[in-house]
Parts: sequence; C-alpha cells; structure tokens
Amino acid sequence: MNYFLISLAVGLALFSYLSRYYCFNTTYTIPQVTETWWTHGTEKSADNKVKPYRVSFSQEMVDDLRYRLKHTRNLTPPLKDTAWTYGTNTDVLQKLLNYWANDYDFRKREDYINQYSQFQTNIQGLDIHFLHVKPKNPEGKRVLPLLILHGWPGSVMEFYKIIPLLTTARPEHDFVFEVIAPSLPGFGFSSGATIPGLSASNMAVVLKNLMLRLGFDKFYVQGGDWGACITTDMSILFPQHVLGMHSNLCSVINIWSLLKELFYYYLPSSLSPSGDFYQGISLNQQLIAFLQETGYFHIQATKVDTIGVGLCDSPAGLASYIIEKFSTGTNYSYKFREDGGLLEKFTYDELIDNLMMYWAPNSMTTAMRIYAALFSKQNLNMLSLRTLPVTVPSACVQFPHEIKLYPENILRDKYVNLVRVTKMPRGGHFAAMEEPKLLADDIWAFVGQMKVLKKNNKENSKDKKNDLPNVRTDIRALLSRFSSRTLYVRRDRRAMWKTTTVILVLAIGITQLFLSNTVVDVPDLPETFWGPEKNKGASKEIRPFVINVPKSVIDDLNQRLENAREFVEPLEDAAWTYGVSSTYLKDVVQYWRTKYNWTERQALLNKYPQYVTNIQGLNIHFYHVKPQLPKDRKLKVLPLLLLHGWPGSVVEFQKMIPMLTTPRPDKDFVFEVIAPSLPGYAFSQAAVRNGLGPSQMSVIFKNLMLRLGFNKFYAQGGDWGSFIVSHLSGLYPDNILGGHMNMCANSGTSSMVWRLIGTVLPWLVVNNEYHSKMYPLSSHVSRLLEESGYMHIQASKPDTLGIAVAASPTGLAAYLLEKFSTWTNPEYRFRPDGGLLEKYTMDELLDNVMLYWVTNSLTTSVRIYAEQFNKAHMSSKIDEIPVNVPTACAVFPYELLYTPESLLRDKYTNLIQFNHLPRGGHFAAFEEPALLANDVYEFVSKTEDIAKKAGKDKSNAEKKIKEPTKI
Repeated sequence: MNYFLISLAVGLALFSYLSRYYCFNTTYTIPQVTETWWTHGTEKSADNKVKPYRVSFSQEMVDDLRYRLKHTRNLTPPLKDTAWTYGTNTDVLQKLLNYWANDYDFRKREDYINQYSQFQTNIQGLDIHFLHVKPKNPEGKRVLPLLILHGWPGSVMEFYKIIPLLTTARPEHDFVFEVIAPSLPGFGFSSGATIPGLSASNMAVVLKNLMLRLGFDKFYVQGGDWGACITTDMSILFPQHVLGMHSNLCSVINIWSLLKELFYYYLPSSLSPSGDFYQGISLNQQLIAFLQETGYFHIQATKVDTIGVGLCDSPAGLASYIIEKFSTGTNYSYKFREDGGLLEKFTYDELIDNLMMYWAPNSMTTAMRIYAALFSKQNLNMLSLRTLPVTVPSACVQFPHEIKLYPENILRDKYVNLVRVTKMPRGGHFAAMEEPKLLADDIWAFVGQMKVLKKNNKENSKDKKNDLPNVRTDIRALLSRFSSRTLYVRRDRRAMWKTTTVILVLAIGITQLFLSNTVVDVPDLPETFWGPEKNKGASKEIRPFVINVPKSVIDDLNQRLENAREFVEPLEDAAWTYGVSSTYLKDVVQYWRTKYNWTERQALLNKYPQYVTNIQGLNIHFYHVKPQLPKDRKLKVLPLLLLHGWPGSVVEFQKMIPMLTTPRPDKDFVFEVIAPSLPGYAFSQAAVRNGLGPSQMSVIFKNLMLRLGFNKFYAQGGDWGSFIVSHLSGLYPDNILGGHMNMCANSGTSSMVWRLIGTVLPWLVVNNEYHSKMYPLSSHVSRLLEESGYMHIQASKPDTLGIAVAASPTGLAAYLLEKFSTWTNPEYRFRPDGGLLEKYTMDELLDNVMLYWVTNSLTTSVRIYAEQFNKAHMSSKIDEIPVNVPTACAVFPYELLYTPESLLRDKYTNLIQFNHLPRGGHFAAFEEPALLANDVYEFVSKTEDIAKKAGKDKSNAEKKIKEPTKI
C-alpha cells in the first residue's frame, strides 16, 4: 500500500473542495493588452505600407553555410543501442548534414519557397512577413479570410501543402478560404522585438492588427503549437473579430480541470463520461514522457539567449536541436527507432526548408524568446489569460500522437462554445505538415458546420437562438462573470485558503513521515566494463600524461572564432536575465581570438604531474600531486581524492592544489592529492554504453585509488563531485576516512516533506538565522526553476543539447560561461558584464572552456544527467542510502540550494562539521580556494583527532596497500 498516494488523495480532495469554492466565488480580470511599440523609434517613423517580399538566399550566405556544413566537427557517436532516447542520433544527423551540404538545391528550393505571394508590413514597430494566398476560381463562392499560425520549431513552411487544399474551392461548400499565414514576430523573416515581453498574448494583438490592416474586420483563425496559444488568446481578447477558432493543440489550464483529470486517471470508468479516454493510460508514464519532452521549453523559458548562440552559429547545432522535435513530436515511439522515423512523414528537402527559415534570417534566438516572454515580469498579469474561457465558436482536432490530449468534457471547461471535437486516425504535433489533407478537411467541416448552425439559429425563435448542439446557454452569464477589471478575493477566503493549505501540508507530510519508513539496502554495484571492445584486456599500468594539443586544433578553433556569425543583440536592459549577454560575449570572443595564449596556458595546466590508467575499460586521466615534506619534522601524508562537477573540470583545482599539498605549521599532516577528470570529461574516456552515472563513477574512483595504492582515503567534491563523494561514503565506508562536500544535499522523501512542512512551521526545519536561505519557498523554487533548465534538457536530451552547443566555440563558451556568472552570485545576472571577472580571470575561464573544446567532450560530459535521472537509477533509491563515515559540509552563501543541518543529519549520520562560509558560490574551489582548503584541513583535523582518541591512528598512518604502485 502506497501511503503517500493515500495521503495525497486525501489532500487533493480537500484541495479540490477549496479550489471549487475559491474559483466559483472569485471575480477575475480579463487583462488589458496594450499595443506596445516593440522596437526603437516611434509609430510616426514607421512605414505602414504592405510591400511585396521575396525570400532570397544570397550566394555569400550559401557559400558560408556549405563551408560550415563541410567543416562540421566530428559528431559524438550515440551510445550503444540507445536510438534517439538520448536525443538526436548523430549517425542520422550526419546523413542530413551531408545532404544539406551536397544535395540540397538552394536555388530550386528558393523558387519553391517563393511560389506563394509574400508581403511584409510594419505592425507596432515589427516588420511582419506573411504569405497571402487568394483562392483560385472563387466564382459564386463566399471568400472567408483565414489566419493560420505556426509555432516553434516550425515556420510558414509547415503550410505549403495545406494552402492549396484551403484556397481551392470545393463543390460541396459555398465558400472558400483566403489564407494569411504570417511568420510569427521574431520567427523567419518577421523581425523580433528589441524590448522584453513580446509574448503569445502580445502577438495576438500584433496579428489582429495585421488582419485589420489587410481589411479583414472579421476572420477565422487556426493554429498549432504557439499558433494555438495565439489564436486562443486572440479569441478571448478580441471575440468581436474572430468568427471561429480551429486548433490542433487545444489545451486547458486551470486548477479544477487538472484535479478532474487526476481523478479520471485513477477512476476512469466511474468518474469520467469519457472514461475510455483514460483506460490503459498510466499517469506515471504520462508525467515521465512530459518531463522527457519539455527540457527545451524549460531552458528556452529561462536562458534563451544562452542556448541561442550556438544554434545561430552552427548549422549542425541548429539541425540537431530542431530535427529531434520532428522525430518525437511526430510520434513518441520514433525515439526507439535508429532512424528516428524522420523520413516517415517528411523529406530531407522539407526538413531543411524549415531549417533555412531559421538559418537564413538568423532568427533562432529571437524565435525562442517567446518562451521567456511568457514568464517575464512584464507579462505576469497575462498569466490569468490561460484560465479564461473561449466563448467564440471553437473546434478542436486531436491527432493521436500530439504531445497532450484532453477528453471533450474537460475541453468544454475552456472552450465553452465547442462546436466539434475530431479524433484523427493518424498524425502528431506538426499536423499541417504531416497530414495536410486531414487537417484541411476538418477546417472545411468546422466552418461548414458553423454556417449550418448560424442558418438554423436564424430560423429558430429568438429564445432559442443560442441553442446549439453541445454549446452552453449561459455564455452571457460567463461573459459577465469574466468581464470585471479587478481581481477580488475576500479576506476571509484568503484566510480560509491559507488555513487549508497549512492543513494540507501537515496532513501529507505527517502521513508520509510516519507511514513510509523505507529502509534502503546498500547494493553491491558490479564493476561494469564501460569501454569499447578494444579496451578489453587493457594494461593496468599507470602512464604519465601531458596535455599536448596539436597546432591544427588551435588553428581550426581560431578560424571558427574568426568566422563566427554576428550575434543577436540582447533585449534592452536585459543584462544576463535572458542568459548570456551577447554584447559581453563579443568581448570574450575577441579576447579568446587575439589575446588568449594556449601555449602558455597549456604549460600551466601541465605544471602538476598527470597520469592515465584504464579502469573498467575507460582511460581515466588524473592529477597526482605529492607534498614536499619538510626535513625538520615528521608529517602524516593523507591521500585526498578531489572531484569536480559540471560545467567545471580539473581546472577548478589549480589554485587549491598547492594549498593542500603544502605543509602547515599547525598541522601534523599534509595531503597527497589525486584529482581525476570524471569519465566523459576532458581527457577521461567516455562510456560507450548507457548507465554510467555518479554511483557507478564512485566504483571507478574507488578502484582508481586502490590501484594507486590507497586502501583508505579522504574525498572532497562539489557539484557532481559531491554526489560521487556521498556514494563513495555510503557504498564503501571501509575505504573512506571522511567525506567533505561543498554541495551537500538530501534528496530523500522525508527531506522533501520536511521542506514542505517548514513553509508553515519553519522553526522545525531551520534556525531563524538561516530562514531566508529556504523560505519563502516560492522565491527559492522560482530561482531553482530559473537555473535548472540546463539540467532538465541534459537529463532528457543530452545528445541533442551536446551537438547544439559544442558544434560552435562561441556556443560552447556562452553555455559554460553563463553558469560561472549566475552560479557564482545570482545578482550578477543583473550586471551587463555578468560579474564574470569578479572571481576569475578571463584566462582561467577560457582554460575551462578549452578543456571541453579540445577534447570535444561536452556531449559525453552532460550524459551524467541522463544517467542520474533514468528509471533504473531512480528506482534503486541509492541516493537515500545513509552515510555513516565522518562527513563535513561547507556551505557557501550563493550555492544554488541550501539544505539545513537538521535535514542533512537524516542522511549523514556522522556529520561532524557544518560550516557557513563568509563568501563564495557554487564553484568554491575555483572562487575561494583558500576558504575551501581551510575548511578541508579543519575537517580532517577533527576526524584525525577522533581517530586518535579511538586508538585508530595507526590505520591513518599506513594507508597504502602492500602491493607497490607501478608508474
């Protein structure tokens, strides 16, 4: 019996009662959307004429593109037997890139793109590009204007097969369509805003004004993806202009509908009139699929300018990022096919035509900003629009492989004048491109049905004029309910809401704490062979290693930096809030290209002894630095394993290593440091099969230390290094003398519950002095959401992300350096320079970037996220194993997540040191090496003193196993 689900069900029941009371006793706002001027200048300076437009691929652009395609870096091979489950399969991607470079006929496709009449006009400061296709042979037919809208990562190219199906008259209908298909603002050849805030709701205003300029006061609308959102918003905001709305992505976002849906999943037949809709559907599987397919949304909503740099600079990166959507978005099961099913519904030419709509105008960054605008502070008042009803006549067409589908009774919660719901026999997210005839037929049927209904209404009595099939008769009442301009909630209801929330939190928390006491057994992890077949039987010798990057690699890098495409300008006054500032990135690239001296930096990185040895099939790179022992006194030499994380490397330890290996006058010990590159990072070989996560890496590093002759050792880590240190301590307590971490966490269920309880009873969880580090929970969750988009996409689509970022040096630098800004201090994102040089030099930052670039290891490094969050690892509960060895946590004030001592002691039962450091952030060893080194010394002193008192000092003086180490 899952008591947590029982407690959750009870809580949801209480929550649903309150929600219904709350929702039906509240007056909502229909937000006012102003006609903002989205660029520099004023309305007086704009040319409002509608001008013909022709898409043109200049020869210079084509030559440059072909050069980039033919000089694409070697793509990281996919993991064995993973198909597209880690994202874009690079074997398939390479075929598309080859076709694009050698067989795609740019002139022929340019003519194809220009087959329809195209125009451009300025609306609210934006040059809006659009197709305008009038019907053929409309004699005797009424011509109806139809605005059709695409989404992301699509373009107007989605409509090229459906347009003739809509503009060619049909004998059974007395009307025909005149199609207007614009590129959304910032997409394709429509210009983007220069100020923040251009969301789907604002685009609804722009595109309504486009239709008015073209002379259409009333018109039909159709859309999918963002097009569906825009048409929905347009229908709510401007029902006087919208004759009817047709959508192939109808969505319902309100608390009551969500609660109904949750209950339907568990009791489909008894609760839902559409019970068969939920039969055989696992809520757990739905949630997993949702999380797997929304990483792009998360990062584009939070760090859009960061991810955009690489996509705009590399056609390989752009293709990797986009075509993966045309695989899984078309049919989720295609991710399990080696070919991704790409050519099931599309040709190479069609896929590349769509890519060209982003590459030629360099519009990828501006297109993706629509995600960030949705959640921007400028549009907070617009979020309520998602919950308001659509009262214009509506039609929802459902293609079976769409991302999310709703039963009709839930759709009616949103679309109160729902004329038809059509379930299609085939098709997915890109309906107009995949199944143009099916979609066109449904649009014709909807408008035809509208005309029949209107005719019947006129013939009926006035009392029955609204008596449409399946259409509510209380629309006027609904409109009245939603017409107020104020959001009003009585204080007594606010108090009731707060009280019920407290009860709910406590009910779920206490039930979980007392009824779910799972004991996790310590597993015996196998020593898996992770390398290629050729490494079987590899020597166990420890080989000296020197970083020696060929000059050709550096020359190639400089050439790519020289040829970098022009960056998309940041939004006004955005600083680093949309991600990396391209204004500052220009300075970084200029320094990298003209002043950064790799020869000198390589020599510095080689100043400490380095080695490579094969562990479990992988060649593991590591620094091994021994102390210089004084002759006048005897010191114990204690082995210390130092572990980095992502997006760091062994570069982080360069300043701290001498602080650890130099004897201190007040200590009777000194450290011998072993600092490896994690598998898949820099000069450590990556796994060729899936499954190598932090817990499995702990096995590798335990074996590395044994090979070096250390049977017992200390371990220190940050970021992923902290996870690995925790696993080493929990899995191999006989080998670990003590674990020190500068990112301590407890991801157990009880810890999560206590965090929740702390929202109403904080004194049970955290000392008052540190209350602000955890609460109010909403502000800290908001920051985590803002900073975790990278984690979401790397955990779900690491190979897609890896190629998108690592194919371009500017893209790689943008992606990595942005973390060294916001993770060092969150306030730095409001500074034009991102505060990058507050704690680091430009050389140090580029040293770290270079280790990823020269080894082409970005993709293999980010796969650790997918392994940490895969089903096998999550179900193992290995992260909940208690750690009983001596442990220390160094808490730096700007670390991403704060876990109080009280919650850490649930996992780390022998926590002997918990220090709050005065300054520093996530990259402690890199930012504040002296503070971290001092904290490590303090912890080991305490641990050694405890060992002395327990009479175990001898074991710490003789750490090495008897077998000598061979180098």
